[in-house]
Amino acid sequence: MEGDTLVLQEAFLFDDGAVEDRIWRISPDGQRYTATAQDMIGQARGKVEGDILRWSYLFSLKLGERRLEVRFRETFLQIAEDAVLNTARVSKFGFEIGRTTIVFRR
Repeated sequence: MEGDTLVLQEAFLFDDGAVEDRIWRISPDGQRYTATAQDMIGQARGKVEGDILRWSYLFSLKLGERRLEVRFRETFLQIAEDAVLNTARVSKFGFEIGRTTIVFRR
């Protein structure tokens, strides 16, 4: 934590051997949240509904030497005291092009 801002660091290792790091800065505003990270276009904006946080954002996804602007729609659910399940749908022009599932542990 940095004041009221949660700083979350992700490290990715892809099948092709590529490595990528991303640092998120997540700020609460009542039942709503905003977040920023590298390669994000603008901010993620979301809200809490019961035990679930949902948010959406545009992202500049690296594909080889190119970048593709895609939309992420993510859901976070606390599944244990020290674990959160994160699922995301990735779309372009409204068509789903991928899904991700990540478990964050403290």
